[in-house]
Amino acid sequence: MALAVVGVVVAMTISPVAAFAGGNNLAYNNEHGPVIHKLVVDEIFWLPKGYTYDKDTSDAQYELLMRRFVSDLGGTPYYNIVTQYPDSTGVAPVNSVTLDDWVVDTANSYPNDVPLTRNDVRKEVNRMVAKRSWTEDGNHLFIVFTGHGIRVWKARGGYHDALAAGSTLTYFAAIPVEKPLGGASPNGDAQADGEIPLLSHEIFEAVTDPAYNFHGKAWQDSNGKEISDKCETAAANLPRNAEGANIYLHGDPYRIGSRWSNYVSGCSPDLCGESDCGQPLSLSLNGDVTAQTAVPIRYSFKTDNPSDTNAATSLTVIDTLPAGLTYEPGSSSIQVKRSGQTLTWARGALAVHDAWSVTFEAIPHASFRENTVVNCAQLTSFDALGKPVLDLSGGSCTSAALLPTVARPRPT
Repeated sequence: MALAVVGVVVAMTISPVAAFAGGNNLAYNNEHGPVIHKLVVDEIFWLPKGYTYDKDTSDAQYELLMRRFVSDLGGTPYYNIVTQYPDSTGVAPVNSVTLDDWVVDTANSYPNDVPLTRNDVRKEVNRMVAKRSWTEDGNHLFIVFTGHGIRVWKARGGYHDALAAGSTLTYFAAIPVEKPLGGASPNGDAQADGEIPLLSHEIFEAVTDPAYNFHGKAWQDSNGKEISDKCETAAANLPRNAEGANIYLHGDPYRIGSRWSNYVSGCSPDLCGESDCGQPLSLSLNGDVTAQTAVPIRYSFKTDNPSDTNAATSLTVIDTLPAGLTYEPGSSSIQVKRSGQTLTWARGALAVHDAWSVTFEAIPHASFRENTVVNCAQLTSFDALGKPVLDLSGGSCTSAALLPTVARPRPT
């Protein structure tokens, strides 16, 4: 299906993804359409002389990132989403993607009829399949990338489709050059990073509904939307970290969209079991190791999100100061809500591989009756789908030894 162009949400105060799409799950539609069981990809970089993919960096770098993404995709919690969509035989796609081969075609010019017709793209697939002796079967997907200014659809965007050769169906996708990614670029290539969301979009749809024009629909909702179409809104984009990434696949950063998961009836960035892969965050609270009455103790807390795929949302840190320890007004490095002895900090979201830290001060007064100042804080958070995740460590505490107050000599 065509991919609509949407804006990128970079703000760190988005709501959980699940809030933006619920119900109307994908259905198999009883049309016995196939799915791709074990995806094998061959990439065709159709780039006649005089054309380019990337005006800012090299075409070779662009091509490298398109290949790397396919190589990174399989065996991840992100691609695992497709495993819940079997065909009529009850066999579902497996969490495996193989990059079989790739070719740069500079010899064949683009036809004069731009945007390219589907027949134009089919012919290019057939040429390269014959040239490279590629296998045509129910697992192979041939992806054609076209240069700047060459559209493959009436509107901006790409598509996936199939062509029939006797009883064999050949699956393919067409990927035109889209707008560069705005903001931080995870791989230092705004054009390629802006293209990868479209590549991901079409791969997920090709796997779960590859032959909707031939042997019947596979997985679509009641409105004809496929697994990626349903989540192609700015609201469904997970927050990006400082590097510009919202997902890491085998250690490599990407900015890509969530995909529809029937298990949660919403857009999800991953699949673990029958839900998403949200994990608890740990909190560390630190402070001065010694203290004196009427002298501020400097505290700091920190949490980070080690997940590769799942943003944390609705983070709250609560620190109820012990009696005799009073918050120093204005000392917090970010806005804090104070109610008596209770301090509350909130953050809308914490992207993958991102961290959150805050500093503040509190003063022990003469009324403090212990020799040690013990202060504790707790963190609560939700996962990308808005489900609560418990901090299994039960929060964090820090201690400061309260030293005797040194009397100042009286002036003579």
